[in-house]
Amino acid sequence: MTEKYFENIKSGIDLRSNLLGLKNELKNMSPGSDFDRILAGSDVFLSLLTDSDPKVRQNAAQILGILKDERFTEHLVEAYLSDETNYNKSVYLEAIERCGYSKIKDRLLDRRNVLLKETCSPENKKHRTEEMHSLSILLQPEFKEHEFTGYDLENEFVLLTNRNFKAVTMEQLAGIPHKEFTAGVMVKTKKLDLVRKSIRTYSELLFIPDGIKLCSTDPVKAAEELIGAGIVKYLTDRLSDPDDPVYFRVEYRAKDKKRISEFEKKLSSELEFSSGFRLINSTGNYEVEMRFIDTSDNKLAVLIRFCTLKDRRFSYRSASIAVSLKPSTAALLMRLAGNNLKDNAAVLDPFCGCGTILAEREMAKSTRLCYGIDIMSDAVSAAHTNLGALGMLAKTELIKRDFFEFSHKYKFDEVFTDMPFVTEKKGIREIEELYASFFRKIPSMLEKDAMLFIYSRNRDFLRKYSLSSGFKIISEFEISKMEGSYFFILTGK
Repeated sequence: MTEKYFENIKSGIDLRSNLLGLKNELKNMSPGSDFDRILAGSDVFLSLLTDSDPKVRQNAAQILGILKDERFTEHLVEAYLSDETNYNKSVYLEAIERCGYSKIKDRLLDRRNVLLKETCSPENKKHRTEEMHSLSILLQPEFKEHEFTGYDLENEFVLLTNRNFKAVTMEQLAGIPHKEFTAGVMVKTKKLDLVRKSIRTYSELLFIPDGIKLCSTDPVKAAEELIGAGIVKYLTDRLSDPDDPVYFRVEYRAKDKKRISEFEKKLSSELEFSSGFRLINSTGNYEVEMRFIDTSDNKLAVLIRFCTLKDRRFSYRSASIAVSLKPSTAALLMRLAGNNLKDNAAVLDPFCGCGTILAEREMAKSTRLCYGIDIMSDAVSAAHTNLGALGMLAKTELIKRDFFEFSHKYKFDEVFTDMPFVTEKKGIREIEELYASFFRKIPSMLEKDAMLFIYSRNRDFLRKYSLSSGFKIISEFEISKMEGSYFFILTGK
């Protein structure tokens, strides 16, 4: 069919239909004899960029984009600038992006500047937004990536924390204005950098924009409210190069999953247009995330994540595995362990994964030596990378082995671990046997006054087998009811 479509196009037969058919064939075709033959005969598509039928011009441009040849760029930009059919503009730009635009970027920047100054009629709003969106995405590399600069401003933000232990984070905020929030702690301060670097027990830092904590669930009204509240100024006040466009994405968190995509798409488009294209939606390479969350009063909570504000608290963890414990959760466990952690302890993690618990244990209180054991080579390799970044390798042994085959002539002061749990590879019976075997083996590896700190998703197994082996549970914390996860502090026999 490819050859037939091409021959009909060259002969001028039913151009719309044959161009559409050929375009669909080419989308699924790898470079080869037919593809290369069409590329060699591409002059026919270049000539169709001036056809009287706008749909013919559109499909010709799309085919040239699929063929991805830099020789087409000049022809495409001429067609883009001269074509008066508005709905074709974004099509040309997408084709130019595929073929390469470096030689004509100045012309595209000039076009963007012209459009910014032009008045747009209501009936042309949709096509103008599409064109400006495509143009701005294409030209994104020409604008410097923004840096966050709002450290010295008074910022209001939310530290998302474990819902059961907001108080742990609040205790660390002594002297800084704060209050409890639904999913964490709300803070208002000029000491942003101090807070974000010194507190390890929050998972995410989200800003509350000035003047608008809540907005409408209707995307058009929400855009009006955000722009009216000065969202553009709020963002650019906290970013370098404030005259350049800010690339953003929208994330809507709602129970009604069907509404999410429609809301995100409509709100993004409205924000682009209403901001005079100071804000540009980019789902792949964005600098700001605008997060909207359903509330009980039919409003949306508005939160902002500045992606250029890098979180360096856990920068040691460059490697991870699928079941890795979140570092903020590991940091929370250390705070819950509190004064039970020993100075200069010998610490064993028999299921160490990528080493997060050992890393956070060292951050909480210095150890004498650490042993990490895991049956997976990928986990041990990741732990080696992460603990090496913290400078811990000189006093750390990482061993790829089944813990139940491990022996050590010296005994340990602490066992701190995240116990294995049910997965596709491990069923509930296997997990129960693991708990039984663990509590049979571990007593022989402990000093007299040793402590066990265990994160578990199988509370009943832990209680059953630890108590039957003579251990005493001195503290039990529910970390997540939904996940069924608990943190236990135990003393040895």
